[in-house]
Amino acid sequence: MKVYPNIKPNFYALPSEKGKFGIFYHEGNSFIMHKDYQVSKNSVYSSDNLNTTAIVDNKKKTLYIESLTDKTSESISIPFEIKALSLLVHKNNVFIGGDNTTELLLQYNMLKKEWFKLSIPKELMKYGKSIDDILVDEQQLIAVDDIVLPKYILFYNIDDSGSKYIEHLKLVANGSYEHIRKAQISENYIGLFSTTVGRSGAYNHITLYERNNKNSFCGITLTLENDDNNAFLRSGCNIELNDFLLHKNKLIFVFNKNNLCTMRIYKKNFESIKPKRSIVNYNYFKPDADNTTGFNENIVKLTSMGASNKVILTLETKETKYIHKIIEI
Repeated sequence: MKVYPNIKPNFYALPSEKGKFGIFYHEGNSFIMHKDYQVSKNSVYSSDNLNTTAIVDNKKKTLYIESLTDKTSESISIPFEIKALSLLVHKNNVFIGGDNTTELLLQYNMLKKEWFKLSIPKELMKYGKSIDDILVDEQQLIAVDDIVLPKYILFYNIDDSGSKYIEHLKLVANGSYEHIRKAQISENYIGLFSTTVGRSGAYNHITLYERNNKNSFCGITLTLENDDNNAFLRSGCNIELNDFLLHKNKLIFVFNKNNLCTMRIYKKNFESIKPKRSIVNYNYFKPDADNTTGFNENIVKLTSMGASNKVILTLETKETKYIHKIIEI
């Protein structure tokens, strides 16, 4: 999930077919679509799963906001140069993260109808920087910085008159050419999914940071090898991570498109960040029959159902449409 504490959703924003997503209500084990939206490859979308849905169209430089309860919508021109890569709706605000055109992080307050560009320390503003994902931890906004080393997590106090920068955390590195692809937050952890490329191949990683002690982390590298850790280093990547969620003390992820795996997170695997060592000490994890379920269809998205021990799987059919299935975790 993107927001902690988790909420009981009123609806879910889920893919409906290629190039579209829909607002779905959940009844029993079924999902009923209330409305669908056309989105292009130049767009990003987000919903708070309570009332508000937002879309940024990068080509038109426009933010679209729709309220389901009020049945109102508005189209707002974005008065800054930004290519949106990430988007988050939280209470009265829409947060936009982008690449380094002129702005990296924006806030639009829906009550005040005002834009705010959020402060980023000058020493972090290097060419090629981007904000690839956004989380909320209670009243703190968390922006995940990507692309150029070193990488950071930036923390802000959320304020309707412009959120205030607090501090940043330098992230440990998993290897060369690391790209952070997704962030998640749960009751105990902040999780980052990233990929790296080295001389021996490409690798998939999940790095966990404790919510209440962000200098404590655990690096997990995924492998299908049956023998020792070095065999994985020699063989390169034979497992591709597609999506992941955090739920309490569990990590749920999809690998090689149609395999769902659940693993328990153990506190004993965490270590402290050391100033003179920035590379992760890997914990290798091998999915097997005891923790993995295979599906006939590809799993394209995992969606949290709030505090319940249930997750929505979005599965792709042969007709390039999507079906949604609830599972217990």
